[in-house]
Amino acid sequence: MISAADIFCLAVTAGLMFLEAHRGIIPALITFIGILVGLVATRIAYVPLSEQMRPSDAYMLLMLVTILLIALVSVIVTRRLKINVTEVEAAIGALLGLGTGLLFSYALFEWLSIRYGAGTPLVKSSLLYWAISESAGLREIGDFFRKLTGR
Repeated sequence: MISAADIFCLAVTAGLMFLEAHRGIIPALITFIGILVGLVATRIAYVPLSEQMRPSDAYMLLMLVTILLIALVSVIVTRRLKINVTEVEAAIGALLGLGTGLLFSYALFEWLSIRYGAGTPLVKSSLLYWAISESAGLREIGDFFRKLTGR
């Protein structure tokens, strides 16, 4: 069953794919690496911060700060690099946007699990949560990327 969180994540991922295809490889790579590093840093730092506030609030605060910093750096880089994006660069940017969307979806479902618990219908009935959190889902995503790159 598809939950409201799935629809939101798919919309964000489609928007990120479109945006990164338009901006090209370098800003898309900055966004992808920034979200990846930010997600790891958030997972490490939210536990000590949760002593001062609720764990879900600490996680969301750190993720929002990460997203805002990445957006700021990405906008600055995009404005400094005035390049024409070729079709290949747009395709690679869209793939990086897909990866960024998957990382964002993982962060959202992790926050929902912290906030409401993994048994809530919003998380439990989600197809994306299964695909992201289970090893079988990660294997399917890996197979998708392998087929996409021709390996």
